[in-house]
Amino acid sequence: MDSPTPVDGSARPLPMSWVGWGIAGAAFLLALGACDVFNFDVGVHLLKGKWILENGSIPRPEDLTCVKRPGFAYQDRWLFQVGTWLTWSLGGWAGLTLAKVGVIMGTFACLWVAARPAGPLACIAATLAATLLMYERWDIRSELCAHLACAAVLALVGRSPRPDRAAWAAPPVIALAMNMHALSILAPALVSVAAVAGIIHTRKEHLRVWVGVAVLSWVAVLLNPQGWRLVAVPFEYLQRYRTGPDWYQGWITELQGVTDAVAFPSVSLRAPWIVVPFAALALAANARRIRALDAALLVLGALAAFSYRRNVAAAGPLLFPVIARNLHEAVAAWAASRPPESLRMPRL
Repeated sequence: MDSPTPVDGSARPLPMSWVGWGIAGAAFLLALGACDVFNFDVGVHLLKGKWILENGSIPRPEDLTCVKRPGFAYQDRWLFQVGTWLTWSLGGWAGLTLAKVGVIMGTFACLWVAARPAGPLACIAATLAATLLMYERWDIRSELCAHLACAAVLALVGRSPRPDRAAWAAPPVIALAMNMHALSILAPALVSVAAVAGIIHTRKEHLRVWVGVAVLSWVAVLLNPQGWRLVAVPFEYLQRYRTGPDWYQGWITELQGVTDAVAFPSVSLRAPWIVVPFAALALAANARRIRALDAALLVLGALAAFSYRRNVAAAGPLLFPVIARNLHEAVAAWAASRPPESLRMPRL
């Protein structure tokens, strides 16, 4: 399998076409970040964040209750809740909105870097596809922070001229993400991306580095209030209930104390969002070759899309570089097959 395009030290300046499309993309993400700020979950996170700061500990399900979801507690998102409360205390709803916009723009900035050599048109198309996949995760939710962490790892490890050094950033980023939103496929995705990138770039002299990164990444997954249960409980319920939402219901009830039907979504909502992973796979196959990193991200994105509704959002950042790079290659191959005088192609 081919490795990603190597990055040398003589990076050319971005062409002017990036400016216009970059402004368009930024405006789209700004509008996306400024909408849908008020919701029930934000109130829950504010309440938990205030409680943690006042009591100096993470609340148990019986410590705080609410009418909508009795015993509703996010023991795995304490860092996000503290940050949400501090942001709201300093800037109110305007501060929360600005923070949300910043996280979303930071996520896609990392993804655009990870997608190179794809140009602005391909990145804009991939941005739209990724936002469709993350359709229900654009209010103020802890998943946004996990998206940023995943995108940062992709950009650092996938595009660094010294990936053996950049990879050491993966374990602390994973530990941070696990305390922002632990109950997510993004955590194992971060570990897998770091490991796969290591395999791709491995030279014999760097093998110990990647083994160390992989071990520390798995240790980082356990650095959260749930600890080993976050790994053990999902597999236990997956073995016990193999019929869709049952194992998911048991998992969430076990970890978060949610006991009512409100928390358990319909399986039918997953179906429309499985199309994009297969579209990306078709684009990759069109090039008659596929990068190992793209193959790994496609598999992880497909797993995310097939998982329960809350984690469909994980497929967005995972598939972004794949979609952008393969759009770039597919259109470039088509343009190369045409006579130069027959078309005037914009930079993709």
